[in-house]
Amino acid sequence: MAGATTRLTAKRIQYRVGHGGFHATFVNPSAPSLDDRLTYVYDVGAKPHKALLLSAIDDFSAGVASYGISRVDYIFLSHIDEDHVNGLVELLDALKRHVPQITVLNVVLPWLSPVQKLLTQARNNHRQKETAVTNLVSSDEEADKFLERLGVGNVIRVTAEGDGVGTTGSVRTQGKPLAHSLSAWTLLPIKMPTPPGFEAAFKTELDRLISGAKLDPNDTKDHAKIIAKHRPSIRKAMNKVAGLVNVLPAHITNWSSLALLHGADLPSPACTVTTPANHADIDCTHGWLHTGDLPLKEAAVWANLKSKLTKAKLGTPLCAVAAPHHGSQNDHEDDLYAYTTPGTVFLNAGRKLSGVNKGTPSYNYNLPIVIASAKHHRANPIELDNP
Repeated sequence: MAGATTRLTAKRIQYRVGHGGFHATFVNPSAPSLDDRLTYVYDVGAKPHKALLLSAIDDFSAGVASYGISRVDYIFLSHIDEDHVNGLVELLDALKRHVPQITVLNVVLPWLSPVQKLLTQARNNHRQKETAVTNLVSSDEEADKFLERLGVGNVIRVTAEGDGVGTTGSVRTQGKPLAHSLSAWTLLPIKMPTPPGFEAAFKTELDRLISGAKLDPNDTKDHAKIIAKHRPSIRKAMNKVAGLVNVLPAHITNWSSLALLHGADLPSPACTVTTPANHADIDCTHGWLHTGDLPLKEAAVWANLKSKLTKAKLGTPLCAVAAPHHGSQNDHEDDLYAYTTPGTVFLNAGRKLSGVNKGTPSYNYNLPIVIASAKHHRANPIELDNP
């Protein structure tokens, strides 16, 4: 019966895009039946340079064509930051170019409240018009229309406990693996709840700072005006309230990042990693964990994620873990590697291409601390930075 097989093969590719992220998994890519295949992507973005990303997108799309794949089941977007989503349009265009009959069934992204959308848009380049970020953090209805215009069949928003209800037209999931035809393969997106009391306190403080403006942070139609006229006030309110709830301000918008646990708890040969010029290539069916920009240094975030990983019962050791926030020390949690015991830890921080600091990490992430932690737990750290 199609889809019932437990004989699985999988090709996992973590692309070299500099600072950003682009992962692809092909499960049973050569199976005769479409229902015995599963194809998905996690994140598709890079900044400040997109050349490597665009090359990777073309490589992936050509791979889809070479396998005779006519369906991409899921595109996961961990969160709505430029370096995670700014290649989405190019990805969908490249897929259509390589496989004109391609179907993209689902885009999966975190459910965001209006306040979360305002903060996300404020921290990105708000002067750019019609970018993926701008469209995805508008109202759910407008974001759905944007994705529909790009040829996406369905939008799934992942909620966390305590998240409010959004528009009635959106499909939502919380705490359950996504449905697909390969029952032995786990696809579990995980979202963390925001710090208790933050949103209400932020709205109260921002209302105080922009009193008289008659603009509502809970109305996405007002967001463009709030950002254009009151962006410093947004930052002041965020910094103040983050202190009140004992959270680093930089962690607030990353709190909603989707983690993705994926793979099969089946006997499989040991994972072997090869690293050609533009990606890391692993043929295996073991579990992988992607963490987006989750601030795992926040004790509440790591405790919540660890609890969900335990309930998922996807056996350890995992094949690979993508280090939180590209490998930043500021979001690092040593227990992540002790608990998941991965064979490989990927870091996607990128390196500067020019200037006196050429070759140094794009951001001050202190990668050696994360690399040392991975090695301490017998994982092989691989930096997928600029070649």
